[in-house]
Amino acid sequence: DVDSRGAILNNSRRNTQTQLGGWIQGNPWLATGEARVIVNQVNSANPSLLNGYIEVGGRRAEVVLANPAGIQVDGGGFINAAGATLTTGLPFIRNGQLDG
Repeated sequence: DVDSRGAILNNSRRNTQTQLGGWIQGNPWLATGEARVIVNQVNSANPSLLNGYIEVGGRRAEVVLANPAGIQVDGGGFINAAGATLTTGLPFIRNGQLDG
């Protein structure tokens, strides 16, 4: 869930400035480069609650939020996202590409 304070998806190998959290440290898990697509797959019997903004820190990326139990948005939105997909389906990744 994302509360009214929001959440940051760290997509930068270097320290970077964000709107929601100020400066954040670089993400060491991005050794081969920043993501073009960030997939958040939720496995829960409860719907996801988006009550604040989700910010992509660093390089812009597509954001996918998938929760088969549902998604409720009340005051949510996206910052620095190249696009956003909210789905109650399951993401399918084939050969490193989001395929459905």
